[in-house]
Amino acid sequence: MQVKTESTESMGAFTVTKFVLKNSQESDATKVVRHFRFTNWPDKGIPDVKEFAHFIRSADKARLESPKSPIVVHC
Repeated sequence: MQVKTESTESMGAFTVTKFVLKNSQESDATKVVRHFRFTNWPDKGIPDVKEFAHFIRSADKARLESPKSPIVVHC
């Protein structure tokens, strides 16, 4: 299995990284995975509601645009 970072985009309060996974056993078997990481979560308390809502909407939009491409979301 090979994993390649194709792109990383900073969206202010979060980053989106696009990975391409390639099965080394099958030359044309690849999978794109998008990783959404919320980076503005404070050590104590809750994040800014508008920033977090934008994060959730962006992840949901990505899911709807590419339903066969999995996403990973974490804070």
